[in-house]
Amino acid sequence: MKNFLDQDFLLDTTIARDLYHNYAKAMPIYDYHCHLKPELVAEDRHFRSITELWIKDDVYKWRAMRTHGVEEKYCIGEECSDWEKFEKWAEVFPYTVCEPLYLLSCLELKTVFGITKVLSPETAREIYDECNEKLQSKEYSSLELLRKFHVEVLWTTDDPTEDLTSHRQHNQKDKNTKMYPSWRPDQAMNIEREGFADYIN
Repeated sequence: MKNFLDQDFLLDTTIARDLYHNYAKAMPIYDYHCHLKPELVAEDRHFRSITELWIKDDVYKWRAMRTHGVEEKYCIGEECSDWEKFEKWAEVFPYTVCEPLYLLSCLELKTVFGITKVLSPETAREIYDECNEKLQSKEYSSLELLRKFHVEVLWTTDDPTEDLTSHRQHNQKDKNTKMYPSWRPDQAMNIEREGFADYIN
C-alpha cells in the first residue's frame, strides 16, 4: 500500500507541488496565534519526553481521550507516568482517523521526528522510545525546533494580566526568532462565569 504521508501529501496538482516545494516550503513563518507557553521559548526548553512536548498541554488530545472514556488522570495530573499517558493516547489515536487531529499527529511525527509509522497500541513503545532518544539532542530544544521550521515571529495568546517577562527576556537574547504577546481577554469578557469577581479583584 502506498504511504499516504509522502512529500506530496495534500498536494494533488502539479501547480500545488511546484508552489509548495519551490516557493512556500522555505518561506519564514509568522505565527499570529500559537499556544506555546512563553517560558518554554525563553528557557529554550529541552523536553524530558514526547509526552511533555506533545500531550501535556494539548487540549485537543485531551478532548479525544475524554470522549473515548479515558480517565482524567491520563490527561492531566501527576499520578501517571509519561509512558502511561502516551500509551493511553496511542490506544485512542486510531479512533481519530476521520478528524484533523489524526492527520496533524501523523504530520508532526513525520516532520519533527522522521517517523512514518502510524501510531497505534502496537507501535506505541517503539515510537515513544525513538522520540525520547531524539529529544535528548540539542537539535530538539524548543528554540531549535522553531528555527528548524523557519519560525521568525510568533505571537502567544495572553491574558491582559499575564507577566510578559519571558517575552522580554527572549527578545533580548535571541535576534532570530521573535516572540510577542497577543491580546486574549476571554476571562475579562465573560461576566457570568464562575470566578469572574475574583479575576477582576
